[in-house]
Amino acid sequence: MRAERVVGDVGDPAAGPTVVFVAGIHGNEPAGVLALQRVFARLDPARVHGRVVGLAGNLAALAAGRRYLDEDLNRIWSAERIRALESGRVPATAEAGQQRRLLSALREILAAAREVRFLDLHTSSAPGGPFVCIGDTLRNRRFAMGFPVPVVLGLEEQVDGALLEYVNNLGHVTVGVEGGQHEDPEAVALHEAFAWLALRNAGSLQAPDRRFLQACADRLARAARSVPAVLEVRHRHPVRPQDGFRMRPGYRSFQPVRRGEILALDRHGEVRAPEDGRILLPLYQGQGSDGFFLVREFSRRWLRLSALLRRCGGPRLVGWLPGVRRRPGSDEIEVDPRVARWYAVELLHLLGFRKRRSAAGKLLFVRRRERPPERC
Repeated sequence: MRAERVVGDVGDPAAGPTVVFVAGIHGNEPAGVLALQRVFARLDPARVHGRVVGLAGNLAALAAGRRYLDEDLNRIWSAERIRALESGRVPATAEAGQQRRLLSALREILAAAREVRFLDLHTSSAPGGPFVCIGDTLRNRRFAMGFPVPVVLGLEEQVDGALLEYVNNLGHVTVGVEGGQHEDPEAVALHEAFAWLALRNAGSLQAPDRRFLQACADRLARAARSVPAVLEVRHRHPVRPQDGFRMRPGYRSFQPVRRGEILALDRHGEVRAPEDGRILLPLYQGQGSDGFFLVREFSRRWLRLSALLRRCGGPRLVGWLPGVRRRPGSDEIEVDPRVARWYAVELLHLLGFRKRRSAAGKLLFVRRRERPPERC
């Protein structure tokens, strides 16, 4: 499809919140762009409180109908990559040019904003109901819980260099949106429903049409029925082009699977589920580095406990835990899994830390940013 970078831009950032939508960061996912075109065609600028902006991500890949041309535009938003991009040390790929222009547009928008709600719109190669994913901050939770769909925790911990994490690390409220299968016309309608509810939840609509918004909520709720309200990612199966990875046919997101079940084949043979759970985003397309994820239900009681711990200053005490220490001159937490054993990852998640990487046999965590920046 052909698209312009700015799908729509209405309102005044000085008057209220700024809501930013990015769609089509993968070129084979045009449903979000089509949905935003519908939203801006209907949105009355005189009834917007604040600013609403819609951006298309990878214009070159959208025109080609491919996930990406040279490199995945949603895996290159690390701080190191941004610094290299700004200093001219990045090879001149198609996605480097797209990233440079998208980054410029985002910086202009964020610099002018008083407060930000950022949504990244996606579809997948497999069928399945809609859901949202977040970096697990309390502010992200509150915003995500305003959608009548499942909330998936921990996806950002499994995927490096995503745009959503880059914006989240600036201190803004961010939500990733999955609206169904690429080719399903319903995905456009679901993304449109997400967009209207995001504007309602952000307080961006003056005199909102409550009947219309309720219809949007009902549509999402119907599509997401029979799935737990909150889930956490337990496993990611990474793939490379040389692996020859092939999902077995017929899987859909949130379908239950059993430990040992054969999910796919690759050059090494059978790929089996390492534990019971629900499969998420099984890969049925040529490009992509995530074969599938496994998720399981996450208790709302644990959500309430983690919120209480964070508000009571629990994160300040992690350095006193056996096998856990703060790295000198860094905001990272270092965990020795031989000492901390089973509790470390679960407890640090409750306290708002995410695992970044492993180094020299240690696990390194960093605190998810809870507070908004004073100014971008």
